[in-house]
Amino acid sequence: MKFGKWIGYVAGAVVVLMAVLMLAHNRWWSPAARVRATVERAKESLSKRDTQGVLELIAEDFEQGGMDKGRLAEVLKMFYDEFDRVAITLGEHRISLSGQAAVDSIKVVVVASKGDQQGYLLGQFGRPAQLGVKLKRRGRWQITGVEGLSGY
Repeated sequence: MKFGKWIGYVAGAVVVLMAVLMLAHNRWWSPAARVRATVERAKESLSKRDTQGVLELIAEDFEQGGMDKGRLAEVLKMFYDEFDRVAITLGEHRISLSGQAAVDSIKVVVVASKGDQQGYLLGQFGRPAQLGVKLKRRGRWQITGVEGLSGY
């Protein structure tokens, strides 16, 4: 193999490797990707009725309409006692970052079921609720509150 051809192969491999690393960074490692993953994990934990999974994602200084993290744990228990199933649909994540803080603006529909009855708890299909999930980075991203939850 000629030296020039070998250089071409090496250069091509480097370009492909750089493209893969850039894609991986934007998809999995970037701050926005980590914020998105935190919100998605919260959704999955809520849907699975996993109180501990939810609370792991909540910051110690969480505050929502006078409710702190301890009260949130109590509310989740009551919520899971009241409903058999919960289905959460999230729209496209629109994440704004400012230093160690972020807001994930997202459209949400929450449907809860008990027995053979079900109903919308938040938003409706075709008219989802617009929420702003507030997060801060303290080693990892944690939820500090939610904007747009009237009455909570």
